[in-house]
Amino acid sequence: MADMPSPHGGSGALDELCDYAAAWRHHELRADVQQVAHLLEPLAGDAPPAPEILEQYQELAAFLELHLSKEENILFPALVSLAEAARAGQPRPPLPFPSVLNPVRLLESEHARLHELLDRLRVTTAGLALPVDAGENWRRAYDALAALDAALAEHVRFENEVLFPRALEVEQQLG
Repeated sequence: MADMPSPHGGSGALDELCDYAAAWRHHELRADVQQVAHLLEPLAGDAPPAPEILEQYQELAAFLELHLSKEENILFPALVSLAEAARAGQPRPPLPFPSVLNPVRLLESEHARLHELLDRLRVTTAGLALPVDAGENWRRAYDALAALDAALAEHVRFENEVLFPRALEVEQQLG
């Protein structure tokens, strides 16, 4: 998926930023989530903290899926409508909420919750530090968890610093 350029700046069209987030970032996050689950599930029967790690991970994965679904099914379609109205020189279209600020604030709070869930996993895994006697399966699982952690950090950064400010800017321009 490295073919898609990353629109790090806020100058991209709002609908293109949504497409990038959904088609690339969300797709990659879901693949990472599946990979970690595939690696952790066989290890759940190992000695503690293995069962706790799997339980915390499953909570994180479920919360993340709900979060991504809200973005894709509620916020992004509204933002695409805003982008289309702006491109056509039309006023703000009717949306299912009075302002984009409402779902943005909700999703930002969910980003904070994702951070809390990751912090809890970091504590349980001692910062993803492998025990001295950890086998290859645990190393792969921890590596995949670290990659997911980095991908989630980029997801939050992109949306909080690029997509959401751009959405609020476009909504303000439309009046």
